[in-house]
Amino acid sequence: MMKRIFILFLPAIVFSAIIKGFVKDQATGEPMELVNVYLENTPFGAATNREGYYLIDRIPEGNYTVIFSFLGYKTERKNISVKKDTVITLNTQLVQAPIELGEVKVSARRTEFQKEVKMSSIRLTNLDIKNPPTVIQEDLFRSLQALPGIVATSDFSTALYVRGGNADQNLVLLDGAGIYNPGHLAGVFSVFDPDAVKSVELLAGGFPAEFGGRLSSVLDITTREGNKNRLDGSMAISMLATKVLVEGPLPKGSFLTFFRRTYFDKMLKLFKVDFPYYFYDFNAKAIFELSQSTKLSLTGFVNTDNLDFGTGAERVNLIWGNRMASLLINHIFNPKLLTKTYLTFNHYLYNMNIASNIIRVKDWVQEFNLKSDFTYLLSKDNELGFGLEGHINGFRYNDSLFGGFNYDIYGTPYYLALYCQARYRLFQKLIIEPGLRVEDYFLHYKQWHNYLLPGPRLGIKYFIGENTATKLAIGKYYQFVSALIPDFNPVPSLFFWVPVFGDYKPLDANHYIFGFEHWFTDDITLNLETYYKHYYRIYTMSDTIEVQRIEETMFKQGTGNSFGVDVLLKKDFGKISGWLSYSLGFAQTTFGNMTYSPNYDRRHILNIVGRLTLPKGFYLSLRFEYGSGLPYTEVIARLRRWDLSFRSERHRFDWQEIMGDKNRARYPNYQRLDLGIERNFRIKGVNLQVQFQVINVYNYKNLFFYYYDYDYEPPPRKEFYMLPILPTLEMKIDF
Repeated sequence: MMKRIFILFLPAIVFSAIIKGFVKDQATGEPMELVNVYLENTPFGAATNREGYYLIDRIPEGNYTVIFSFLGYKTERKNISVKKDTVITLNTQLVQAPIELGEVKVSARRTEFQKEVKMSSIRLTNLDIKNPPTVIQEDLFRSLQALPGIVATSDFSTALYVRGGNADQNLVLLDGAGIYNPGHLAGVFSVFDPDAVKSVELLAGGFPAEFGGRLSSVLDITTREGNKNRLDGSMAISMLATKVLVEGPLPKGSFLTFFRRTYFDKMLKLFKVDFPYYFYDFNAKAIFELSQSTKLSLTGFVNTDNLDFGTGAERVNLIWGNRMASLLINHIFNPKLLTKTYLTFNHYLYNMNIASNIIRVKDWVQEFNLKSDFTYLLSKDNELGFGLEGHINGFRYNDSLFGGFNYDIYGTPYYLALYCQARYRLFQKLIIEPGLRVEDYFLHYKQWHNYLLPGPRLGIKYFIGENTATKLAIGKYYQFVSALIPDFNPVPSLFFWVPVFGDYKPLDANHYIFGFEHWFTDDITLNLETYYKHYYRIYTMSDTIEVQRIEETMFKQGTGNSFGVDVLLKKDFGKISGWLSYSLGFAQTTFGNMTYSPNYDRRHILNIVGRLTLPKGFYLSLRFEYGSGLPYTEVIARLRRWDLSFRSERHRFDWQEIMGDKNRARYPNYQRLDLGIERNFRIKGVNLQVQFQVINVYNYKNLFFYYYDYDYEPPPRKEFYMLPILPTLEMKIDF
């Protein structure tokens, strides 16, 4: 019987043809990812990749109708005649169209569900990022904080704590280049503006072998390529900043530029308030399609924060920011072999200068990165990936006090990684994605240190039915840089980076994840995942650093673990869209003989994000967040000591606080409701968008921390609260 089946299909295998091509948006000319491309009434089909490329192989000779389908776009149909042993190039452009009630199409996420494991992966579109109301201005990281598994510690921080990991354990990539500090205003806002972002993928755990160098997560951000058909632009004005975006065509390509600057320093002067702080972002991208098989992308990114106030002995100057450049070459060697080559440069600088160099801290990281990634499309459901990645890093951390004490750490670590991964479908119901990443890290600091570390990865998906699947992921992960983060840091997004040096060894963790995914309809999904992470080696900044032994006492080495459950119910399209997420998480760390919950251990988190289309062009958006209390170390007693340095009768005593067990107490629960309304207007050929938002609608008092006021006797305990009710307004003009 098997011999007859083989003979029956032998002509289709031996004399098969290939259809390949690119799919783009007709309005902008930008490539479209995850478009469903298939031959009508046949099992042959594929989905486009990030560059809009697709390939359908092993097609028997005959006449076919090729269908290009994507939610929110008109379905394109093309008739072709296929001859044996031919390669047909079929490019097309899709036209945007409103989604009709009852329309049946396969969504992009549905295509991913059918073809890949995608463990702990959440993909956000530009609209997803803009959906939740945010403080003053749309913000990518605020939207990410509404996803399951991510802890937000306060209204004043965009730091991401993913499934029990610290804020420095996330790999943030912008067009392939690493970004070390993605925060403005010490973390209140992120450096990425949604208007310049095309797509975002968060891998919250179990990520494949092509990614490495961090323990907790990968945030892969792709910026827009710009309009290839016409010159466009927009300008937005909010209470925070003004931003301008310009995009348009180039010979054989396109460009996009974006600039944003705050005006705190300018506006507050009108009220006779001196606050000499500002930040700015500049982002530019150019695309050149050199041929049908080669595309070149250039990206540049600059952001700076500057705070400078006071004079002389009272002067405080803080400057920090990122400088990034990325070159990406996409090349198709043949219809089945694709490659992406990245050449990137990133420079991060933090400079603090107090009282004209009496206190000075300088931290910089410089990184050159070369990465080549190859994908071989074995068949519709099977592919092989492999690649190599190399870094040359420069680090320097300098700390000086009073012109005398001076401490300097510097070095040039080298990093090399080789990886391979594959995707195989077995028996239609089982997808297996094995992978291996081998990382070599070496640094000369007083002597050579070299670490050769293998990191196996495995992802499995089993389909229980057409709309339901279970998933499993296991992986070994390493990290070769760490951050100096004080135990109590009111601005946790602002910290100093140092490499693994001296006798310190690379950070090390294992991931174990099991998941369940169900599709109710083509746009409503339920995703449930349980996870366990064991940290074999992590570091925290020491409470006391000995001046004579700074290197040995700078960090404390410890272990940790985290486990929990994440649930996401998401609706992508229609008059009502958004998501509901719930996370139950437990995290513990052990340093020496002390085991405790880290500052970001939040037991329960509930987020509701929604967008409602109203009549007459209005849109209503909301976000509700509830979180159980974070841990803190409680003051259990105070000692009053006589202090001869105070001459005032009022300040003759100095108070010493006696602390209880570390992080044994908990703050009260957190909750906040934000609402926004949006309306688009068309005035004399110009699009005007007006957004009005109210943050913390019912003015709930969310506690940030306790403190004692020692101006009184006895000192009373007082509360410092987060954001009160706050209305904001933003206007955007498209020209």
